[in-house]
Amino acid sequence: MTPEKTAVTTVAGLMALAARTAPKGKGVDTIIIRVLTGKEIPSLATRLSEPGEKHDIGFFLRDAKNIAKEMRAY
Repeated sequence: MTPEKTAVTTVAGLMALAARTAPKGKGVDTIIIRVLTGKEIPSLATRLSEPGEKHDIGFFLRDAKNIAKEMRAY
């Protein structure tokens, strides 16, 4: 793993920790946190575009397109 990828993975883990320990509504922890890497990332783009198209949610479609575009750069 390159130093850059190691740094990004470390930051993602710290962000996950911050989300987990942040105050929650009514004190109930209902969030699911995953750090996606490698082959898991393109499936995120696909999963984001499905509800975006079904419910005409523009920011889902925008984000799915950006994720897919970034994956082509690797």
